[in-house]
This record gives sequence, C-alpha cells and structure tokens, in this order.
Amino acid sequence: MGRMHRLAAFLVPAGICAMWTVFAGKDVNWDLLNYHYYAPFALLAGRLQQDFFAASAQGYLNPLGYLPFYLMEASGWHSVITSVALALAHSLNLALLYFIAQRLFAHRTAPERRVFCVLATALGAATSVFWATVGSSFLDPLLCAPMLARSEERRVGKECRS
Repeated sequence: MGRMHRLAAFLVPAGICAMWTVFAGKDVNWDLLNYHYYAPFALLAGRLQQDFFAASAQGYLNPLGYLPFYLMEASGWHSVITSVALALAHSLNLALLYFIAQRLFAHRTAPERRVFCVLATALGAATSVFWATVGSSFLDPLLCAPMLARSEERRVGKECRS
C-alpha cells in the first residue's frame, strides 16, 4: 500500500466526519449539559469532595475521557472548532477499520481488496450511533479508536515477528 493510499485512508474519513459535524450543528444534549462538562471541571477544580451529586450519579463517572472536550471549551474555543477537532479524532475509527479490512482481505487482488475495504469501512460507518456521536462530547467514538489501534498493532506485530 502506497503512502498516498495510506494518507487518503485518513484524510477521506476526516473530511467526511468534519463536514458531518458542521452539517449536524451544535451538540447540546442532556449529558453535555449535566455532566460531560461538569465532571472534568469538578476534577480539575478539586470540587469532588464538596459537590455531592451535583451532576447526579453520572457526575461520578471517570472524567478523564471528557478532559479534551472540557479543556477546549474552557479555553474558549469556538464550538465549531471544538466539534471539528473531536470529529477528526473520531474519524480515526473509520481509518482503522479500513486498515483492519486490509488485513482481512489480504488474499484478494489489489483492486478487489480496495473495493472490499471501502465497503467494509462503509458498513462499519453505517450506524446511526456513530454519526449521532461524531463531533460530540460522547466518549464512544473517542475511546473506540485506541481499541481498534491496539487490534491493528497486534496484527502488525505478529506479522513482523513471523
């Protein structure tokens, strides 16, 4: 796989996810308003010992995953820039799906493999849950990318040792 092909595998999903998050509009969901912003604030401001159930039971979820969102917002980033930055991180899921599909379809010819990889990635992306959370403060697409990367890393590591 050439360098331009790898670059396209990252840039195409990044562009699609960034455009989608701008099209979808500002994310103002209940979770964001009640604990996605408050939980990391409480952690950084040392308020965990005094604010009991300030954000309901969800306020006691691990706030580390929400830190990137909180830090962007607390720093005064425009909401569109924050959403696009999160969408770019979320787009890694699609690129990593493509690379995993490359391994799964390695026995195919190069043209067939490209078609099957694009179809597999499109199928993986064809969920309403993914598109509802792209560019938002939800952790699902943010925490999925490291798991997919770890899966891809293990495959590459096994191939290198063989």
